[in-house]
Amino acid sequence: MRLDQVCYKDVTIEDGFWSGRLKANREATLPHGFSMLREHGYEENFVRCSQRLEGGFQGLVYQDSDVYKLLESAAATLAIQTNDDLREEFDKWVTLIENAQESDGYLNTHFQLKMPDKKWHNLRDWHELYCAGHLIEAAVTDYLGNGTDRLLNVAIRLAEHIEARFGPDKTPGYPGHPELELALIKLSEVTDQQKYYDLARHCVRERGSHYFAKEHNTPEEEYDGTYWQDRVPIAEADVIEGHAVRAVYLLCAATDIVRKTGDKDLEAMIHRVWENVTEKRMYVTGGIGSSAKNEGFTSDYDLPNDTAYQETCASIAMIFWAHRMALLYGESRFVDYMEIALYNGMLAGISQDGTKFFYENPLSSDGSHHRQDWYACACCPPNISRLLSTLGGYVYAKSEDSFFVNLFISGTAKTEIGGAAFEMVVRTGYPWDGKLVMVPKCSQNVKVHVRIPNWCGDYELTVDDIVVRPTIEGGYAVVEGDWDGDKRIEIVFQTPVRHLRSHPEVTANAGHVAIARGPIVYCLEQCENSEGLEGIYFDDYALSTPYFEKEANIVVIETGAHFCEPWSNGLYGSTPESRAVIAKAIPYYFWDNREPGRMKVWIPTYAPGYFKN
Repeated sequence: MRLDQVCYKDVTIEDGFWSGRLKANREATLPHGFSMLREHGYEENFVRCSQRLEGGFQGLVYQDSDVYKLLESAAATLAIQTNDDLREEFDKWVTLIENAQESDGYLNTHFQLKMPDKKWHNLRDWHELYCAGHLIEAAVTDYLGNGTDRLLNVAIRLAEHIEARFGPDKTPGYPGHPELELALIKLSEVTDQQKYYDLARHCVRERGSHYFAKEHNTPEEEYDGTYWQDRVPIAEADVIEGHAVRAVYLLCAATDIVRKTGDKDLEAMIHRVWENVTEKRMYVTGGIGSSAKNEGFTSDYDLPNDTAYQETCASIAMIFWAHRMALLYGESRFVDYMEIALYNGMLAGISQDGTKFFYENPLSSDGSHHRQDWYACACCPPNISRLLSTLGGYVYAKSEDSFFVNLFISGTAKTEIGGAAFEMVVRTGYPWDGKLVMVPKCSQNVKVHVRIPNWCGDYELTVDDIVVRPTIEGGYAVVEGDWDGDKRIEIVFQTPVRHLRSHPEVTANAGHVAIARGPIVYCLEQCENSEGLEGIYFDDYALSTPYFEKEANIVVIETGAHFCEPWSNGLYGSTPESRAVIAKAIPYYFWDNREPGRMKVWIPTYAPGYFKN
C-alpha cells in the first residue's frame, strides 16, 4: 500500500518532548547557524561572487551546501511561523545567491573564486553536483512552503545548466556524493519537467559503471569504487558499503524511482540492502557507519563502540530512507527504524540548548569526546536543523481511505482523505509514557492505522473506553468508524525496561547488555555514577526502575548492579569482592549536556577487567 505523507505545514506540534527542541531550533540553532556562516567566511564567499571578484575563497570545497541546508531549515520554519528577523535573514541570503549566480546558471563559490577553469573537472571529489542538489532542495522547500519563487528560479537556472551538460548522449558522469538525484526528482514534481527526473534516474542507474575510474585515469584492474558506491552496477548491490551518507542518499533516490516507476531491479536491490544494513551493519541507536577511515561501513557485524563513527548525517540519512520505505510499502517496520534513528542517533547530534553538535557519535567515551559549536566540515548542524524544521512531515501519512499515525507526538494534523476534510488531535506523554489519546474528526468513514512499535510487548486499544480487538495490517492496528462526533481512540503501550543483547557475531558486545525503554536507548554517564563506570557490571536479570527527573526533563532508569574495584593483587591473586550499587542510566541522546566524563551504552555482565572476550 503506497502512502503520501501529511505535509509538515499541516501538522501543529504541541508536545512535551519535541516542542522545546523545535523552539530551540527556531530561536537558537538557526540564529547560531547564520552567525557561524558569517564567522567562517560563507557569507563573504557569496559577497565576493556577487561582486564578481576573484580569489579569497574561505572553507572547504563543499562549503556552499551548508548555506543551502540552513536556508532550507529557515524556509520550512517560516512556512510554519512568522518571524520577521528570520525572514530578513533569509531574503538577504537569497539576494546574495541571486547575485552570485553566473549568467549561464552556474553557481558554486569555490570554483567561481578559486578554480574558475576547473568547473566540472572532478565529479568524484569536488561536490559541485552535491552543492547544487542542496540548493535545489532548499528552493523547492521554500516554494512549496512559502509560495515564493526567487530561490526556485535560481535553482531552475542551475538545473538547466546541469541538464544541458550531463545525461544520456551528453557529458558522462554522476555525482561523487549523491544528493542531486533526490533534488532533481523533487524539482521535476514541482515544475512538471520530466527531463529533471530523467537526469536523476540516469545518475542512479549509471552508478557502478566505473565512470570515476575513467575520470581519474585509474586502470580497471586497480579500481575500487566501493567508497563512492561505484563498485558494481547499482541494481546488483547486495550490501551497504562505502561512505555511509553517500550510500543512503543514493538509496533514497533509488527508492524515489521505485515509487514513481516500479523499477523491479532497483526494488529488489533496496530490499536486499535494507536487510543488510538493519540486520548486520546498524548500531542499536539506529546509527550507521562504524569506521572513521571511510566515514562508513566495513564488514557485517563490525560494530565497535569506542571508535563508532556513526555520523549524525548518516542517522539523518537513515531517517530519510526509512520514511521513504514506509510511504512506499505502508509497513510499520520501516517506521520502527526511523523512530530509533530519530530519538537516538540523530538527537544525540545536538545539545539541549541547540548550539553545540556532534559529528561523530561513539557508543562509549573516555570523557574526551564533546560537542562543538561548529566544524570545518559543518554538514551535520544544518542537516539536523532542516530535519527538525520539517519534523511534522514524518508523523503522519495517508491513503485514499486511511490515516496513518506513525510517530507519537502531541499536536493536530489537518488534511484531506478521499476528498473530505480530516483532522486528528493527539495527546501523549511519549516517549516517557506509552499512552496515546487520538480524536479523529471527519464527515465520512476513515480507517485509522496506529503503528504498533516492534519494541511493544503488549498494548490495549479502546474506542470511547470500550476495549476493541483491532485488525492488524502491515504492523498497524486498524480502527474503522464514523468520526463525525468526538469519538476517542486510546491506546496504551506497555513500556518495560528492556535489556538488549547483540547478535553473537558482534564481538564488541559479547557479554554486554544495553538498556532501552520504548524507543529510547540508554547509557551510563560518569556524572550520574560516582563509583566510576569502569567497575560497574550488571546481572543478567537486574531489576530496573524508571523515574522522571523533572529538572532534566528525562526518564532516568535505576538498575541494580555491582561494582568491582580495579585489579590490585599483583600478577596472581583472588578476584576482589564486588559490592552492590545502583547504576543510573540516562537517554543516550542526553549525554554530554552536563559535566564532562565517561559514557558507555553497552554494560558488561561480568566483573570488567577480569575476563576478556
